[in-house]
Amino acid sequence: MAPLGAANSDEWVSNVLSYVHYRFRPSRTDFTVITPEEVKKIRTLTENRSALFTISELENFQPTEKSATVVATSTTVAKKETATPKRTVTPSAFATEKQLLAKLDCAACHRPDVKLVGPSYKAIAQKYKRSDINVNKLAGKVIAGGSGNWGTTPMIPHPALSTADARKIVRYILSL
Repeated sequence: MAPLGAANSDEWVSNVLSYVHYRFRPSRTDFTVITPEEVKKIRTLTENRSALFTISELENFQPTEKSATVVATSTTVAKKETATPKRTVTPSAFATEKQLLAKLDCAACHRPDVKLVGPSYKAIAQKYKRSDINVNKLAGKVIAGGSGNWGTTPMIPHPALSTADARKIVRYILSL
């Protein structure tokens, strides 16, 4: 028998889960993107499972800022936050990310060093340390839009932006 969900790619599953998480989350709660890498890890750790998850197993999923645990039959899957060290930015570094950013409307509200309607990119980098959790969280905010973290002015959503591209842009911003 094929593993559960094997017919769908990790990217497809992560996109669907991210949408469901965003669409049906309680109001005023944080939204983070579920990445294809996270889907792949869970698939690997549960590859021998032949039964569907029970409601109680799903309810045991308790995410926190630093770690999360999923109960999968007798297997416990743990995910730890890993800080990504800042690297020295050379002029050619992040060329692709800068091009992606230039194609969007971000410059209407944001600048690298100066606060406009929204915070400067450097202020964002100072507020959020560069980690996988923050990259996912901020990529979700770029895609979904929202307000409240920097004042009441809403950031417009960018639903056509792929999760992968949003993560690249956020990694660039957090490197500043």
